[in-house]
Amino acid sequence: MGRLFRGLATPYTRRRFWTRPPAKTATFAQAAHIATEGVSPLPQTGYKVPLLVGAVLETLERAFKRIWGGEG
Repeated sequence: MGRLFRGLATPYTRRRFWTRPPAKTATFAQAAHIATEGVSPLPQTGYKVPLLVGAVLETLERAFKRIWGGEG
């Protein structure tokens, strides 16, 4: 456990984090869109914004499956 996590985690937050799976795909999709709110891409790079949304969504789903062994 990293120093930062140790400093921020209380017994309550540790218990809650490790015993309750996070929300499902709808929440992951919302988080992926929030990650790109307010972005202002350079000219001719606007096509990368949807790619970033997809990358964030895929990363969240893979992390969920790895930690909880369930479906996103």
